[in-house]
Amino acid sequence: MMQIGEFSSRTGVSIDTLRYYEKIGLISPKRRNQQRFYGDQDLELILTINKLKQMNFGLKDIKKILYFDQKLEEGLSEGRLPPEIMEESLTMFKRKLQEVEEKEKELKDVKLLLRHIMDKITALEKMVQEEDRKGENEK
Repeated sequence: MMQIGEFSSRTGVSIDTLRYYEKIGLISPKRRNQQRFYGDQDLELILTINKLKQMNFGLKDIKKILYFDQKLEEGLSEGRLPPEIMEESLTMFKRKLQEVEEKEKELKDVKLLLRHIMDKITALEKMVQEEDRKGENEK
């Protein structure tokens, strides 16, 4: 178990942000004598939150994703889930998956563009090297 300072250092998430995440219900560290203690499960959760944030998910969506994930886990262990939770989570996850796939396509397009520019640079580099060699041979 880690206290908030160590956990902040280890995750790269500021102490204020950790407190805010707790305030809005994203994380809930163990508490003892008004001190927060974080374990491996909290670390995994913060890593997941950070990945989702890097993919431009807002905190509201992240909270929903984590909520539905928890409810689905509970449903799997109990063998059932309220239909409204299943329907709402399925709709949301389909929409989010579509957004991720669109971003993935955009990233592929950018990747192709960067490769194309790098090919141009490499070709120009070779031309310059050949001209330099010709110039040296003519001397």
